[in-house]
Amino acid sequence: MASSRDENGISETALTRRAALALGAASAATLVLRPSASLADAAAGDGTQAFRLKVPRGSFGPDGRTAAISAGRPFELVGLLDPGRHGAVEVRSRRAGGPWSPWGTMRESLDHGPDGGSAALASEPVWTGPCDEVQLRTARRPGGDVRLQFVHVPAGARAAGARLAATRPVKVTASQPSIVPRASWGAAAVPPRAKPAFGQVTMAFVHHTEGVNSYSASESASVVLAIARYHRDGRGWNDIGYNFLVDRFGRVFEGRAGGVTMPVIGAQAGGWNSVSTGVAVMGSFTGVAAPKAAVEAVGALLGWKLALHGVPTSGTVQIISAGGSENRWPAGRKVTFQRISGHRDGCSTDCPGNLLYAQLPAIRKLAAEQGELTPPAAYVTLVGPGATEWGRTARLRGAVTNGDQSARSGEKVAIEVQVSSSRWRTVATATTGSDGMWSHNVIVRSSVVLRARAVGVESSPISLEVKPKVTASAASAEVPAGGTVTVTGEARPSGPVDLVVERRVGSRWVRVAARTTRSRPRFTFSARLPVAGSYRLRVQATRGSRTGSASPIAVRASAPQAPAA
Repeated sequence: MASSRDENGISETALTRRAALALGAASAATLVLRPSASLADAAAGDGTQAFRLKVPRGSFGPDGRTAAISAGRPFELVGLLDPGRHGAVEVRSRRAGGPWSPWGTMRESLDHGPDGGSAALASEPVWTGPCDEVQLRTARRPGGDVRLQFVHVPAGARAAGARLAATRPVKVTASQPSIVPRASWGAAAVPPRAKPAFGQVTMAFVHHTEGVNSYSASESASVVLAIARYHRDGRGWNDIGYNFLVDRFGRVFEGRAGGVTMPVIGAQAGGWNSVSTGVAVMGSFTGVAAPKAAVEAVGALLGWKLALHGVPTSGTVQIISAGGSENRWPAGRKVTFQRISGHRDGCSTDCPGNLLYAQLPAIRKLAAEQGELTPPAAYVTLVGPGATEWGRTARLRGAVTNGDQSARSGEKVAIEVQVSSSRWRTVATATTGSDGMWSHNVIVRSSVVLRARAVGVESSPISLEVKPKVTASAASAEVPAGGTVTVTGEARPSGPVDLVVERRVGSRWVRVAARTTRSRPRFTFSARLPVAGSYRLRVQATRGSRTGSASPIAVRASAPQAPAA
């Protein structure tokens, strides 16, 4: 069997053509195909593994089924990559020789994801419990090879997660429900790719995770860990997408890193993440209602979380859409939501399932029964652009109001930058006008977390990210075929810089080379142009989640001149 490794370091095994033909011919038999066991996986320190299997299109028999397919190693979760190419794909799983689980659909999920990012092509993950074989079926022949993403949580990690999740809930205040922290479900095995970003919490979205509903209480922590590994390594996100997860027994788990009291921007509702918090009930609730314990836990959690950010649990709020491929509204459209809404209210999805969606009024009632927090004597708000190119000016603005929302004029506002997890430093001050509004311009040279402080209260923090500023030029617009072109430039802030060399072939640009170097802040590349033709050189730099690019450089490689007669 052929194996390869993708850009995330995840091993991927392809069934050979001969094996695939045999499998297609024996779709009703018990033929089991075993990927190579010698592949090195993307594995964490606790043994958690992520790996992939490519099932050729020819593996599906006339009845739309494959035979039993061995993953070659144990797994507890499976998902489908590139689901849009295939239509509905169903999966069932088992331990070799044991009974099959019920069929479950690996539903396409483009509606989760970071705001402003391209939608990751992957299904919702399906928790299977300890298994090593799967079988697939489809209503129509797949559009190409089918790629499966697996996650394995070893027995030791599952046992540790069960022990910790059962004994270490966190309850900071009397009004806060007990929350299982990230450390207790094994998040150290899947550290975030980037620091958390902060926005605003003006509402909440309720989700379900899909998958089975039959996991045990001792498995819940492992389900969360497997989902986190799938989101980070299967979908390429920075961290698990949800802010919180709730199991069917009513236990609340901390999701995305950044702190349960903070307005952490998740990847749970594309186009709405920066202004909402998201909680997912673990399981599928299209044909069955969520258990009473889970509904009560979600109500208690959102009653506390929304009140913490000064947001009522009832009524409506108007929010401007950030757009996205699966957003129900285009960017810039003002949309009215219930303060506690279902995922389907903002995105083109059936999440959180018909029956959990029907339970939202009960969740809103339970959240309201938590009671409102005592409002502070004053409020201060802070709004920024989110990201600004290096060296450019970013406008920060906000307001200071009394507890009854009346304006406080002439108030001094301190703008503070976070210097450690518990320390803040004042970097600028502003004064409110007669309408209570204030503003201040800052020059951005690095990514920072900011907050505003006035009259003894502070705003929710926000992230101000730097987008790299990149300039580049070539020493010559034409070189002989086989010759070398030199590219110089500057990237700020300093750090890695990438060069991609592409050659025009017909109407397409085909990559022929890629280079990486480091700017300090100047950089130099040398690239060989192997054959005659038109080339495009693209230089870009990425800092955190932001990428800056120089204008593409056109260079021509000329054919050798024929010798004079």
